[in-house]
Amino acid sequence: MRQDKEKNCAIVRDFYNRNPFPDFDIAKFSSVDDLLDSAGWFYKLINLYVPERVSVADVGCGTGQFCGLLATKNRNVVGIDFSSTSINKALLLKKKLNLENLNFAQADLSTPCFRKETFEYVFCCGVLHHMLNPYQGFVELVAMTKRNGFIVIGLYNHFGRFMLRSQKIIMRLFPQAGKFIRSSMIKHQLNRDSSDTSKIDSWYSDQYQHPHESVHSIKEVLGWFCDNGVEYVNSFPPIELFRTVKSGMHYRFYPNPFDKSYAGFLGRRAAGYFLKELKWIIDLSGSGGYFLIIGRKTGG
Repeated sequence: MRQDKEKNCAIVRDFYNRNPFPDFDIAKFSSVDDLLDSAGWFYKLINLYVPERVSVADVGCGTGQFCGLLATKNRNVVGIDFSSTSINKALLLKKKLNLENLNFAQADLSTPCFRKETFEYVFCCGVLHHMLNPYQGFVELVAMTKRNGFIVIGLYNHFGRFMLRSQKIIMRLFPQAGKFIRSSMIKHQLNRDSSDTSKIDSWYSDQYQHPHESVHSIKEVLGWFCDNGVEYVNSFPPIELFRTVKSGMHYRFYPNPFDKSYAGFLGRRAAGYFLKELKWIIDLSGSGGYFLIIGRKTGG
């Protein structure tokens, strides 16, 4: 098992050393305002509500755009990634934008990399599903989070990923379809037409050519939370059956995502999760089946 873990880690690290994610043209970033302009609505929302003067870890930070955004306010931010290529590009961004309260560490989440209860906010978005043992990675995230601190993880959902996996099959059968997907579907995932070809290429590689990925259910992730003393707080899109969230351009008017009172009734109804995930076949087709879930470490 240890050899399998090390082999998978080496394969995925090599992939990201060749395809740093999310890649970008650094010439397009001349001020901290450019970081905010280029961020997706969820990351803008997070930046709005994470308090100043807190300790933050972005685990699997890639090329550092999100942790750079968090560092534009008075927060102590550490970006963690195992890809030297990604870290090097993140350091260039830090230097260009003079983000003095942003630091980076090259580390592997599959082994303990920080002291216990170091950070008040821990983000791990789009990382665990590329590990051979995602649950082990989650346990490490919980360990580095302070009691009453928040954990935010982003994963592929098994139903939500259905459309993209179908596209990958079509591409194998009809290689010309890849040109349409690169020019159309990826831009749709980025929510706007982009002139940054580096960004488009890196998204295409990450979504359609990645050597290892897993998919996860709502029930599974809530089980992780329960087993590790993490209280469910919120999710995007909502995992509650009858709850919806307006996103996009209205992000500034959405309530605090770290306040559980806005999440609504959850319950433990497997049928409700199943119906929600069936709907995600369509609802998450534009995001590659990706969902985010927020928890608070209670220590229980």
